[in-house]
Amino acid sequence: MVPPIAEVFKKYNEMMKIVAERVYEGNGFYGGIQEESFVHHMREWVLEIMLQACTAQSDQLLAIGDKTPAHSFCMRTLTKLFPEARLVHVLRDGRDVAVSAYYHKRRILDQLGQPVTASLRDEFVLQVKK
Repeated sequence: MVPPIAEVFKKYNEMMKIVAERVYEGNGFYGGIQEESFVHHMREWVLEIMLQACTAQSDQLLAIGDKTPAHSFCMRTLTKLFPEARLVHVLRDGRDVAVSAYYHKRRILDQLGQPVTASLRDEFVLQVKK
Protein backbone atom coordinates (compact mmCIF):
# COMPACT_ATOMS: atom_id res chain seq x y z
CA MET A 1 0.00 0.00 0.00
CA VAL A 2 2.75 2.46 0.91
CA PRO A 3 4.81 2.59 -2.35
CA PRO A 4 1.92 3.58 -4.67
CA ILE A 5 0.65 6.17 -2.21
CA ALA A 6 4.21 7.46 -1.77
CA GLU A 7 4.34 7.96 -5.53
CA VAL A 8 1.13 10.03 -5.40
CA PHE A 9 2.58 12.02 -2.47
CA LYS A 10 5.77 12.69 -4.47
CA LYS A 11 3.86 13.78 -7.60
CA TYR A 12 1.56 16.03 -5.56
CA ASN A 13 4.57 17.76 -3.97
CA GLU A 14 6.20 18.18 -7.38
CA MET A 15 2.99 19.69 -8.75
CA MET A 16 2.69 22.08 -5.79
CA LYS A 17 6.28 23.21 -6.35
CA ILE A 18 5.59 23.93 -10.05
CA VAL A 19 2.35 25.76 -9.21
CA ALA A 20 4.16 27.83 -6.59
CA GLU A 21 6.87 28.80 -9.09
CA ARG A 22 4.65 29.46 -12.11
CA VAL A 23 1.47 30.82 -10.57
CA TYR A 24 2.54 32.37 -7.28
CA GLU A 25 6.04 33.55 -8.24
CA GLY A 26 7.70 31.20 -5.78
CA ASN A 27 5.31 31.90 -2.89
CA GLY A 28 2.77 29.13 -3.28
CA PHE A 29 -0.48 29.34 -1.38
CA TYR A 30 -0.45 25.62 -0.59
CA GLY A 31 2.73 23.85 0.34
CA GLY A 32 3.53 20.22 -0.25
CA ILE A 33 2.81 17.46 2.20
CA GLN A 34 5.60 17.12 4.73
CA GLU A 35 7.26 13.72 5.06
CA GLU A 36 6.43 13.54 8.79
CA SER A 37 2.74 13.94 7.96
CA PHE A 38 2.92 11.30 5.25
CA VAL A 39 4.66 8.82 7.58
CA HIS A 40 2.11 9.50 10.33
CA HIS A 41 -0.88 8.86 8.04
CA MET A 42 0.65 5.77 6.44
CA ARG A 43 1.36 4.35 9.88
CA GLU A 44 -2.23 4.98 10.96
CA TRP A 45 -3.64 3.37 7.80
CA VAL A 46 -1.42 0.29 8.09
CA LEU A 47 -2.37 -0.11 11.77
CA GLU A 48 -6.06 0.31 10.94
CA ILE A 49 -5.86 -2.46 8.33
CA MET A 50 -3.98 -4.75 10.71
CA LEU A 51 -6.41 -4.08 13.56
CA GLN A 52 -9.34 -5.09 11.36
CA ALA A 53 -7.96 -8.63 11.39
CA CYS A 54 -7.67 -8.76 15.19
CA THR A 55 -10.31 -10.43 17.31
CA ALA A 56 -9.33 -8.57 20.51
CA GLN A 57 -10.04 -4.92 21.20
CA SER A 58 -7.12 -2.65 20.29
CA ASP A 59 -6.73 -1.45 23.90
CA GLN A 60 -6.19 -5.10 24.97
CA LEU A 61 -3.38 -5.86 22.49
CA LEU A 62 0.19 -6.20 23.65
CA ALA A 63 1.63 -6.74 20.18
CA ILE A 64 0.53 -7.10 16.59
CA GLY A 65 2.38 -8.87 13.82
CA ASP A 66 2.33 -10.11 10.29
CA LYS A 67 4.11 -13.04 8.68
CA THR A 68 3.68 -12.09 5.02
CA PRO A 69 6.95 -13.11 3.27
CA ALA A 70 6.72 -10.26 0.74
CA HIS A 71 7.14 -7.74 3.56
CA SER A 72 10.81 -8.70 3.68
CA PHE A 73 11.25 -6.54 0.57
CA CYS A 74 9.87 -3.50 2.43
CA MET A 75 12.08 -3.46 5.53
CA ARG A 76 13.22 0.16 5.09
CA THR A 77 9.64 1.33 4.76
CA LEU A 78 8.46 -0.74 7.72
CA THR A 79 11.25 0.49 9.99
CA LYS A 80 10.49 4.07 8.97
CA LEU A 81 6.79 3.65 9.75
CA PHE A 82 7.38 1.61 12.90
CA PRO A 83 10.81 2.53 14.31
CA GLU A 84 10.04 0.85 17.65
CA ALA A 85 8.97 -2.43 16.03
CA ARG A 86 10.70 -5.70 16.85
CA LEU A 87 11.46 -7.64 13.69
CA VAL A 88 11.81 -11.41 13.72
CA HIS A 89 13.48 -13.10 10.76
CA VAL A 90 12.47 -16.73 10.33
CA LEU A 91 13.94 -19.01 7.68
CA ARG A 92 11.86 -21.94 6.47
CA ASP A 93 13.34 -25.23 5.45
CA GLY A 94 13.72 -25.06 1.66
CA ARG A 95 12.05 -28.45 1.25
CA ASP A 96 8.97 -27.14 3.05
CA VAL A 97 8.93 -24.08 0.78
CA ALA A 98 9.08 -26.32 -2.31
CA VAL A 99 6.24 -28.55 -1.12
CA SER A 100 4.15 -25.51 -0.22
CA ALA A 101 4.75 -23.96 -3.67
CA TYR A 102 3.73 -27.21 -5.33
CA TYR A 103 0.45 -27.40 -3.45
CA HIS A 104 -0.31 -23.71 -4.02
CA LYS A 105 0.25 -24.20 -7.75
CA ARG A 106 -1.90 -27.32 -7.70
CA ARG A 107 -4.70 -25.48 -5.85
CA ILE A 108 -4.61 -22.61 -8.35
CA LEU A 109 -4.73 -24.99 -11.31
CA ASP A 110 -7.72 -26.76 -9.70
CA GLN A 111 -9.49 -23.41 -9.28
CA LEU A 112 -8.84 -22.62 -12.95
CA GLY A 113 -10.19 -26.01 -13.96
CA GLN A 114 -6.85 -27.13 -15.34
CA PRO A 115 -5.74 -30.68 -14.57
CA VAL A 116 -2.62 -31.37 -12.57
CA THR A 117 -0.49 -33.20 -15.10
CA ALA A 118 2.46 -35.51 -14.69
CA SER A 119 4.63 -32.72 -16.10
CA LEU A 120 3.75 -30.55 -13.11
CA ARG A 121 4.83 -33.34 -10.75
CA ASP A 122 8.02 -33.87 -12.79
CA GLU A 123 8.73 -30.14 -12.78
CA PHE A 124 8.33 -30.13 -9.01
CA VAL A 125 10.73 -33.05 -8.57
CA LEU A 126 13.33 -31.40 -10.82
CA GLN A 127 13.11 -28.12 -8.87
CA VAL A 128 13.56 -29.90 -5.56
CA LYS A 129 16.61 -31.80 -6.86
CA LYS A 130 18.32 -28.55 -7.95
